Amino acid sequence: QVMQDKDSEELKKAKKIFENDLTQIPENYRMNFYNKLIYINLDLINLQETSHYTELFRLINSKLKEGLFSDIEDKNFDKNEFRNYILVALSLKKYKWIENFIDKFGSKLPAEFRDDSIYFGNALLLYHKKEYLQSLELLNKLKKTNPYFYIDASRLKLKVSYDLNQIDDCYIELRRIIEFMRQDRKVQFLLIKYTKEFCRSYRLLLNLKQNPTKKNLLNLEFELNKGKLAGRRWIKKKISEIKIDSKL
Repeated sequence: QVMQDKDSEELKKAKKIFENDLTQIPENYRMNFYNKLIYINLDLINLQETSHYTELFRLINSKLKEGLFSDIEDKNFDKNEFRNYILVALSLKKYKWIENFIDKFGSKLPAEFRDDSIYFGNALLLYHKKEYLQSLELLNKLKKTNPYFYIDASRLKLKVSYDLNQIDDCYIELRRIIEFMRQDRKVQFLLIKYTKEFCRSYRLLLNLKQNPTKKNLLNLEFELNKGKLAGRRWIKKKISEIKIDSKL
């Protein structure tokens, strides 16, 4: 159930649990307590209460320190939290933590998607550190063992190519991912939906970059205002870097 109020009774009760020493409670119960609090904070973040990233990171870090990482060993990729923990840490720029996390827990991942998970995690980290060429090098090593990796890697490659000003590569990768999503894929519906929305805005961003007119800017801003676009912050940042020709 989505939490509508950060001071709700359910959240207060969950926080109270952590005032006690959980080390005396069996591991499976402790894991459930942590997961409950993590999901509550995720719900709050989904409601645009981004201040909860700090609490979410604290819970993740505390859980891992207690040796509770069975979710990282889960062979069901949809339930494996390795990628999500990296994304939470990136939101707070915990770069050193991510390096240590990948070094310590990368080997715990199931063999079938271990290498791709590690490559992608490091590629994300390098991108956020603005080491674009190194990030691209790792992205090119991905075997893309499932559709999630293909979409994740392609979206990141779109950003990397843009920041490297490799416009031809931007269009090539954009065509690839659009074609990929035209086929039936066993991935969450929302991932496809959000990626299609991102691709539409990304194409308009390329148009604006190559032809910085007021019309192209308005077209892009209209697309951004349609809904909760994944990647809106990144696109807005790129818009701010473009000098619009006021005469056009």
